[in-house]
Amino acid sequence: MSSFSESALEKKLSELSNSQQSVQTLSLWIIHHRKHASFIVRVWHRELKKGNKQIWWVSRGT
Repeated sequence: MSSFSESALEKKLSELSNSQQSVQTLSLWIIHHRKHASFIVRVWHRELKKGNKQIWWVSRGT
């Protein structure tokens, strides 16, 4: 698993597709880095405000 950083999370969210593999990979990465949950939520919220609707697929997987 790659290390946690804001830029890593933003990159993963921007590259997300609705394929099962893409969603599962990001879901597992988020679960692995759950100790950063409050930060993940802030970035997630920011991405939602930008209009990134692909992240809803991950919300179902985490």
